[in-house]
Amino acid sequence: MGAPNPEVLRWARETAGFSCADAVQKLNMSAKSGVETLKSYEKGEKQPSRSRLLMMSKQYHRSYLTFFLSRPPIKVERGEDFRTLPDSEPSQFSGELDALVRDIFVRQELVKQALVETEEDEKIPFIGAGAHMPDIVEASAVIQEWLGLNVAGFRAQRNPHDAFNMLRLLVEQKGVYVLLMGDLGTYRSQISTRVFRGFALSDSIAPFVVVNNYDAKTAWSFTLLHELVHLWLGRTGVSAQVSDHKVERYCNDVASRILVTDKEISEPSS
Repeated sequence: MGAPNPEVLRWARETAGFSCADAVQKLNMSAKSGVETLKSYEKGEKQPSRSRLLMMSKQYHRSYLTFFLSRPPIKVERGEDFRTLPDSEPSQFSGELDALVRDIFVRQELVKQALVETEEDEKIPFIGAGAHMPDIVEASAVIQEWLGLNVAGFRAQRNPHDAFNMLRLLVEQKGVYVLLMGDLGTYRSQISTRVFRGFALSDSIAPFVVVNNYDAKTAWSFTLLHELVHLWLGRTGVSAQVSDHKVERYCNDVASRILVTDKEISEPSS
């Protein structure tokens, strides 16, 4: 992975609102020599140990991977918010969701940077191709064909986990990065499915989908398809799948249509 970027180390401290003296105290460094040591890290004169970087990650509220970026990341937002929540989102959920989204953007930037450097940065035509939101039947057919998804084979899997792995493999073979992620590295930072079930980062070179792994395993595949529809629409954002938002309804309908066969739709209910 190489050495941490001194410029990013300084940026992370400053955006966390810490002076060098504040950071030294937070990082449990020697009060006498800590400030000079910290400044030497931020000038590139010394390299912090892995344990020190992990402490910085915790205290600065930044992903460990952030420190290895080639430059400080631009400020990122969640994208569109496709959820309908009660009057206001509890602050603790808001902060942790923002931290998770920042982490995803960092991962995505690192992946994209690597693809560009190795000249493997081919654009994926699928991303944004459905921005005009065609009808549900057409949309589901296009996405199913693009994936090469055999619904019967999907349903024949032994359990929901195996079915998800089958679907995940098909999606990743198309160049979409899929993460099962619902916390900030520890179960104590678990983010409820009431706050988010999925997140889509629409990018033509390195698109990402995040599925909240704290959701029921039976829901993982549906969420993955739902977020894949977001990528097809070219819409980055957070989903909860219980919203009246037009885009959420559309993604739900398309994902459902992919998983239900024509025969089942045409058969009269008993």
